[in-house]
Amino acid sequence: METVLPDGCGNAPRVSIVADVVSAWTARDDGALSAMLAESAVWRVVGAGQSPEAGAADALAALLGADALVRRIEFDDIITHGRLASCTGRIVAADAAGNERAIEFSHHLRFAGAAKTAPVAAVRTFLGGGSTR
Repeated sequence: METVLPDGCGNAPRVSIVADVVSAWTARDDGALSAMLAESAVWRVVGAGQSPEAGAADALAALLGADALVRRIEFDDIITHGRLASCTGRIVAADAAGNERAIEFSHHLRFAGAAKTAPVAAVRTFLGGGSTR
C-alpha cells in the first residue's frame, strides 16, 4: 500500500505518527494500532451511513467491500498542535475487477499527553461516500 504525504509537512514530530495511525487503520493492522492507541482509546466513525458506535475497521470494510484491495492513502494535509492532530485525504482501493474507488476521510486525534511518545486517546473519523475513478 502506497502512502502519499503532503509536501512540506516533515518538521512536526507527530505528523508521521498520525500517518502511521491512519495507515495501520486502513491496512486493518490491529497489532500496529494497539501499539499506538491508549488502552482506553475511543474511536468513533461518523458519516457515509455509519453508526458512531460501529467499529472503526468495520466501518471502512463496509464502505470498501470485502474484496477491496487498498492501493494507496493520499493525505491532503496533516496538522498537529499540542495534544491535537487532524488529517484529511482519501483511501484509493480497487475491487477484484480492478475498478478503483476513493473514500474521503477526515480524522481528528487527541493524544493522551503532550509528549511525543504519548499514545492516541481518542479518534473521530468522518468518512465520505466513495467515488469511482
